[in-house]
Amino acid sequence: MAFGDVRVALTSRGEPDREAAETVIRALRPGCAIERADDSTLAEELYPADGMAYVAVLPNATIVCDRELATIELPPHVREFAAGRAR
Repeated sequence: MAFGDVRVALTSRGEPDREAAETVIRALRPGCAIERADDSTLAEELYPADGMAYVAVLPNATIVCDRELATIELPPHVREFAAGRAR
């Protein structure tokens, strides 16, 4: 799932904001244990393993790779998080 202008974010070569990414995953996965993962690329983590989610907060866009969120009806707290953001 992505919010913002992904094309611009991926071509601008902006640095990811790791603290913001942690804030995003905590908002989308309340109550889950969160551990930082090593840096990787979108191509490597587009379809993460069970129990894993990857987030990149870049200038102009936020990208979330999470198989569970991609295959369920989004819960209300995720829809609230997305409210007002470009999709």
